[in-house]
Amino acid sequence: WKDGPDTALLQVLLQGKLNGATVCGMADRIDKLPGDDFKYRLIDLKTVSAQKIATPEKWFYNCRDFGYFRQLALYRYLWSHLQGIPEENVTCHHAVASYVQEGLVQIRLFTIPDALLDPALKEVEEAIRGIKAKDFEDPQPLWSTAHSFNLLEK
Repeated sequence: WKDGPDTALLQVLLQGKLNGATVCGMADRIDKLPGDDFKYRLIDLKTVSAQKIATPEKWFYNCRDFGYFRQLALYRYLWSHLQGIPEENVTCHHAVASYVQEGLVQIRLFTIPDALLDPALKEVEEAIRGIKAKDFEDPQPLWSTAHSFNLLEK
């Protein structure tokens, strides 16, 4: 993380169109790769419990369950379109920090391959189609059916 802070782009606001919808996000860090003006490293910083990064497999399932692959796929899509470059020119990574004990923080770095990002972007596109069509699995929440906490009455 300390390499190249003077040239790194931090907290980069990303905005664009995907399937006719305005989408946005904020990349934690983007580095231009040395020697090539058209290749970048996009890094998403995560802080989690040490148990979630005990093995690469555990981190994979955590990413899948929490939508982190979709998030990175969208960021890569937006950055590549803003730069006018192919998505393949943007490598995606997680830098993950975990508190272990007082004075000890564990860091793990993960490279997320295109084979995970490409289908994840398709999931984002499908979600946008569903949102635009107002096709939701869960019923729309209504104030008339809101839960009420009557703890003070007892």
